[in-house]
Amino acid sequence: MSALVLDRFLVPLLAGCQLARVEHAARAIAETWRQRFEVSVRGFDHDFIDLAAGVLWEWLLPERPSFEMLDERMQDRYVAL
Repeated sequence: MSALVLDRFLVPLLAGCQLARVEHAARAIAETWRQRFEVSVRGFDHDFIDLAAGVLWEWLLPERPSFEMLDERMQDRYVAL
């Protein structure tokens, strides 16, 4: 793996994991990524970073649910009623 790939992508992903240990929402990680990287998206693509942060959180820290994960569980319970 090249140093460029590590610096541009892997290091920020790992930093996102560390940030998830002190934050409560995956959206906070997404906002950090938006500030760090140049992002030019339109329409529905704007949500991709939020979704990516949420999926990363679910994969790396399933034992510590984010606000988004808790909200999804609550919504599932409401539907089940």
